[in-house]
Amino acid sequence: MEGIAARLDDRLGLLTSGPRTVLPRHQTLRAVMDWGHNLLTERERVLFRRLAIFAGGWTLGAAEQVCAGDEIEERDVLQLLGAW
Repeated sequence: MEGIAARLDDRLGLLTSGPRTVLPRHQTLRAVMDWGHNLLTERERVLFRRLAIFAGGWTLGAAEQVCAGDEIEERDVLQLLGAW
């Protein structure tokens, strides 16, 4: 789990590396994603990090099972998702 968390810290590093000809476009994409991420509350950030384990979508029931824990109660998952 720690290895996955460490890799997520640099989730967009790949976008800012590579040829200089594509760097400005990638910097803009990163800025937009950072802006959106910064709008989230800490609990929303935790929720979306946990949702990232799903490939191809999820049901509310699955999200409640996986995302509940620590600072997020199972009953809070729908409310946090609904904030967006």
